[in-house]
Amino acid sequence: VIDKAYDDHGLRTLATLIGGGLSMDPTAFGNLVCDILEPRQEKILYVEIANEAYQNADDETVAAVAAVVRRRLPSVYNGPDGVDFERTVAMANRIGASVLPVHLERSAPTGRQVRQAWDIKEFSRDRLISNQEPVGPLSSVAECRDARALAMHRALSIAMGAGAFVFHCGSLVYGV
Repeated sequence: VIDKAYDDHGLRTLATLIGGGLSMDPTAFGNLVCDILEPRQEKILYVEIANEAYQNADDETVAAVAAVVRRRLPSVYNGPDGVDFERTVAMANRIGASVLPVHLERSAPTGRQVRQAWDIKEFSRDRLISNQEPVGPLSSVAECRDARALAMHRALSIAMGAGAFVFHCGSLVYGV
């Protein structure tokens, strides 16, 4: 998928390492993933250590995997994400994340979902911000199919400092 997306379409991939818990040694897992990604660094947008880390991995597991990734892929690295901004920033600082994923609430009415992008400016002072899991046509918790609201959410995210915006339209990766 990584090679096809880049070679045929010029698209870089956001690689998520932990999405629903980790059933193997974190260091071995980090090395296994790096063996695949290291020769493809130019094809990777960045590596997300743990999607929704607050529910999928404890801090020690995230830190262990992050240590391996930073050693082998220093130019492509992301921190934990979640709805707890203070915890996210603290963990990102602990593991030296170069990208801070902002995971905004998706259960609010559409107007509130768009307005939340205003809050990104509070976190965009010292590193790249990614509006990692905004509401979208097939997002979990709540969906938004209003093209105007989706465009406004993306535009406000960028204006407030998010250099990346994930178009959340179902499983797998779609757009930046």
